[in-house]
Amino acid sequence: MSRRLLEALIGKDEVICIVKDGSPDKLVSAQCSVDGADLGHLMITSGWATDDRAESAGFYELQEQAARTERVGMWKYR
Repeated sequence: MSRRLLEALIGKDEVICIVKDGSPDKLVSAQCSVDGADLGHLMITSGWATDDRAESAGFYELQEQAARTERVGMWKYR
């Protein structure tokens, strides 16, 4: 489901990413958007992604908590 949602959000539009951390010895951390909409925010508020607090320092923590509370996306089944 999360892949389908991400594909629908992107469509044929251009994805723009701002790299937050790109050390050669670790994964790249970036914030990506389409038409000015933050894809991380959209995915997490819809309940189909989680906030990686180790990488984001809790940037999306409130959005994830709201999705859990509202039982949307994957949280509907937990």
